[in-house]
Amino acid sequence: MRKRNTIYLMVSTAVLLAACGGGGGNTIPPDTTVPTTPVNKPSFELKGTVPGTLIEAFCEDGSHYAVNSEFNTSNKHPFVLVLPTNLSCRLVMTTNENDPERKIVTPIKLINSDGLASIAFSGSEDIDLKHIDLPLNRDEMLADANNDGVEDIPKEIIINNEASSAVKIIVTENDPLDTDKDGVINIFEDDDGDKINNHDDDDDDGDGIPDSEDDVNDYENNSESEPEDATNDAEDSNEVEDVKTESDDDDKDESNEAENEVETETENEVEDEIEDEEDDKADVVNEIKDNNESDSNEGNSESEDNQPTVESDVKEDDSDSVEEGIEIQTEQPVTTNETESETVESDSNTATSHHISS
Repeated sequence: MRKRNTIYLMVSTAVLLAACGGGGGNTIPPDTTVPTTPVNKPSFELKGTVPGTLIEAFCEDGSHYAVNSEFNTSNKHPFVLVLPTNLSCRLVMTTNENDPERKIVTPIKLINSDGLASIAFSGSEDIDLKHIDLPLNRDEMLADANNDGVEDIPKEIIINNEASSAVKIIVTENDPLDTDKDGVINIFEDDDGDKINNHDDDDDDGDGIPDSEDDVNDYENNSESEPEDATNDAEDSNEVEDVKTESDDDDKDESNEAENEVETETENEVEDEIEDEEDDKADVVNEIKDNNESDSNEGNSESEDNQPTVESDVKEDDSDSVEEGIEIQTEQPVTTNETESETVESDSNTATSHHISS
């Protein structure tokens, strides 16, 4: 029995040692830090103190983040702004934000421990900017040439080594949020020169159309895309041109109709005048013919009275006058009465010849 108990004890001890991981070769000392696998954080905290300020971040994807500093009795009011990690943003701080006449907008430029500087940055870990001294009165501003309350020169903040490892300074050749590269993002420029920055201006492009009804987007650069309103304006312009073209065509049709009517009336008047002239010519020919017949009858009567010489002379003179009359009348173009004129001349000659032979 004693032997069996000894074996059982030995087996139990072996099982206990196995459950503890063996003889202690893999035991971790109490003061040793255990390395962990890095976890990608979705966001980080940007913090510091300011003298009562609105802190805003305008990011490259069009997003906007803002927080007010916490009020206290000192001139150092703490703030914590939560931003997405690895997202390029621009930092802006505003004092007296609720007083349009006294508000001051200050763009921020970060400078890391290597001297790299830019208004664009991104973060991967929490960043402490410490205290940031900002102007509270406009006469304390560094520069404000157009008196719109926006600093013309960004405020430079030098971050320490610890913060430099958590922040990435982004130097861009062409910044979509600062197209003129002056360190002031587009939303705080004064595009129409009315001394009101675009952010506070209801009509920041000065076209007379409120921004709420306009195609301007203050938070992103839309220069590469054509606004929908511009497309509609183009369509409206095309419709106006189409209407104008139709109106011009109608005017041309009316003008052509008027010209045709005038030409038709003119042609009718000319035809009427020609017909009147032809009728007048016919009347003259008939009158001459009647005179010729009358003279012929008188000649015959004188022949019967034995006066041949006088009658012959008279007839010849009459015949000549008839011929001259006919020639005078036929110098102008006469179409329908030429045959009648020739007939009159023939009859006159026949009458004269007959009288002489008698």
